Amino acid sequence: MKKNEIKAWLMDRRTAENEVAVNYLLGLLDSMSDEDLHAKFNELKIDDNNIEQFLISQIERIQTQHEQSERFTNVNKMFCYGRIENTLHMHLIPKDLRSLKAKLGDEAFYQFFKDQLEDFLSRLQDIFKKDSTITTLFAVSPIFFNHNIAMAHEQLGFMPITQIDLENDQDGMSVEQKKRFLNMFNKDGSHKRNVYYTSMSREKLLGTEYARIPEDERTALDD
Repeated sequence: MKKNEIKAWLMDRRTAENEVAVNYLLGLLDSMSDEDLHAKFNELKIDDNNIEQFLISQIERIQTQHEQSERFTNVNKMFCYGRIENTLHMHLIPKDLRSLKAKLGDEAFYQFFKDQLEDFLSRLQDIFKKDSTITTLFAVSPIFFNHNIAMAHEQLGFMPITQIDLENDQDGMSVEQKKRFLNMFNKDGSHKRNVYYTSMSREKLLGTEYARIPEDERTALDD
């Protein structure tokens, strides 16, 4: 199935319920050349026999992420958070990062990402100061961060990124917390999909100075 055929297939199945996910995939397709798409499908072993099932699974995955983000509190253009027990867990707001990276270029994209992360941490300091019961901030993702994004987290005070392991009792998370994070990205409960995390202590977050994006500049980012 060619790129234009995939786009037509997606548009035929777009509904009010899945519109966010379908539009995300359409934008992703627009950012890829035919050669990139072919190479990606080869890597994932996707062909005409299983492409429709693959696309359905991607729509469901993205829609789930979007629904989860709506239950979280959005802080800026990139990050939101939720709460489990005495911890906050942060996530990327579902967005087409590949298109944004192609638009900005590598260097500007990573600077934008780091600025948003630093702004997020600055605003979270206000929450931690108001609530002394919050002990830890976790960043959770099913996708292993690339080197530049991992470096941005560590430069701003996070621990090295690692995989959630139910057998590891030294990582500061309860088994129940781990299962919740794993289930968040494995809706069938199989835990086959690896989920990665990094964390920062309350002391580290409150003891670090972060740059906040001024309010009058935040609106400019909506374009």
